[in-house]
Amino acid sequence: MTNAKPDPPLDFPDWPAALAAAPLRPEERERHAVTLRWYLNFCRRSRPPVCKQSARD
Repeated sequence: MTNAKPDPPLDFPDWPAALAAAPLRPEERERHAVTLRWYLNFCRRSRPPVCKQSARD
């Protein structure tokens, strides 16, 4: 039995600005943006917390 604590929820409302400032090629930046938007939409629809564990799952 493990006593692992659940990951705390993430709150990062300025992710688009942080991604825009990241040193990435435009096509790579867009792939990350698409993935983040998909994940956040999935969390809104399915109600899992936005945290490291739900992103891994």
